[in-house]
Amino acid sequence: MAALYRNRNLWILFLGSLIAVSGSSQVVTLGGIIGERFAENKALATLPLTAHIIGIALFSVPSAMVMRRFGRARGLAASALVGASSQLLLIYAIFLEHFWWLVAATTLLGLSTAFARQLRFAAAEAVTPDYAGRAISFVLSGSIGGALLGPTLASGGVRWFDGVAHAGGLATQALLFVLLAFIYLFLRPTQTVETATRSAPARSLRALLAQPVFAVAVMCGVVSYLVMSLIMTATPLSMHVIDGFTLEQTAGVVRTHVLGMYVPALVAGWLIDRMGAGKIAFVGVWILGLCIVIGMAGHAYLHYWWSMLLLGVGWNFLYTSGTTMLTRCYASSERYSAQAFNEFTIFSFSALASLMAGVLINFFGWTATVGSTLPAVLLVLVALMSVRRRQELQALSTAPT
Repeated sequence: MAALYRNRNLWILFLGSLIAVSGSSQVVTLGGIIGERFAENKALATLPLTAHIIGIALFSVPSAMVMRRFGRARGLAASALVGASSQLLLIYAIFLEHFWWLVAATTLLGLSTAFARQLRFAAAEAVTPDYAGRAISFVLSGSIGGALLGPTLASGGVRWFDGVAHAGGLATQALLFVLLAFIYLFLRPTQTVETATRSAPARSLRALLAQPVFAVAVMCGVVSYLVMSLIMTATPLSMHVIDGFTLEQTAGVVRTHVLGMYVPALVAGWLIDRMGAGKIAFVGVWILGLCIVIGMAGHAYLHYWWSMLLLGVGWNFLYTSGTTMLTRCYASSERYSAQAFNEFTIFSFSALASLMAGVLINFFGWTATVGSTLPAVLLVLVALMSVRRRQELQALSTAPT
């Protein structure tokens, strides 16, 4: 276990997770609020957030291909510079009060985030399979710092520069991305993975999908992000614009949510390695269900606070478990195609959910928006039960008589 924390690659990926999440959480805090201010059609207020997720989906496959061609270090470094550019474009959009430049900037941030979302796969490759869950969780735990920093920059940097609201926080984030680009260049190639990639033939994507566990692992990622994106995107709009909570209160709830997403990473990997990814995925599903129940119960501050906290915790358990299951379904030579398919599928559904959040909030309200995620949670629960039943039957059929 001590060797895990002496792994240089994991610490670099940890910092990458921290800075990337800081940028994303700042956009989550501000995107819907600024979008509502600039958009002529208020139903499009959450489009900047949706554009961020669409950017992730669009570049999920290209990001994997770039890293396969040029290596993770150079690919991630270039993506961090793109992240810095997106922050400068955000400042420009706010200065002009131009809605579509705002959308363009968050899409560009999505390109950078598409690379950052694959940090957890790089973490799994940096260790032996027995430690994959803990390595993934360790890198995700770096996002705790980002969860604190992003909303703090969003609310604290409102008036750092006269005439351009939020420019201070965004400029600081741009500098962090530039620093991260330099740090990424110190990543070392994983020799065991490179050797396996050269020697092992790769199966087709259809063959990978034929594995029930692979399909369910992808579904865990899809549902965790779909539910999280829809509720998280709707929350700042519902709290600040509709229910009249202050920006500081709204940022505090978002901060609590993002902490809920990543603080469990301190124990989730250990739990997965000890108890199994399937069991922890079940825990994540039930926590998401509780989030939905509390969210539908009312509009008070504590309803928002508790539902967003549980949304983060449920997301972490289901998403980390799904990622761990996925890494056990493909060989090293198949990793980029499997990872690209997983990321593209997750963020395509996540983008749709984020886009629907603005429509649902404006036309149906908070309760209906939260309740609309329940069928997805029930679907992944049934899928997990089906895989567990299949595994039990297989164990019985191979048991000694």
